[in-house]
Amino acid sequence: MKCVFHDWADRQCQQILERLRKAMRKGYSKLFIEDFVIADKDAEPTSSMGDWMMLAVHCGMERTRSHWEKLLTLAGFRVVRIWDPPRPSQSIIEAEVA
Repeated sequence: MKCVFHDWADRQCQQILERLRKAMRKGYSKLFIEDFVIADKDAEPTSSMGDWMMLAVHCGMERTRSHWEKLLTLAGFRVVRIWDPPRPSQSIIEAEVA
């Protein structure tokens, strides 16, 4: 999934993720999300600015690493790995059914 979740509040994201999880098989299926992952501390200004823009223009948000982990955990997933790019850009989140 690419750039889907920053348009939605946590509750709607959790519902989307829970429906996806029901279609997945534990130990087999993988979920990959390409989206911005803001550092929990000392975030790059570009990433933080993107969060403000999403709020002002779309009533959305970019999420921090811990925010993504919490959201995915609540929806029944386990984060396997997050690949961060060398420059501020979108990350890849790999998750599987918990």
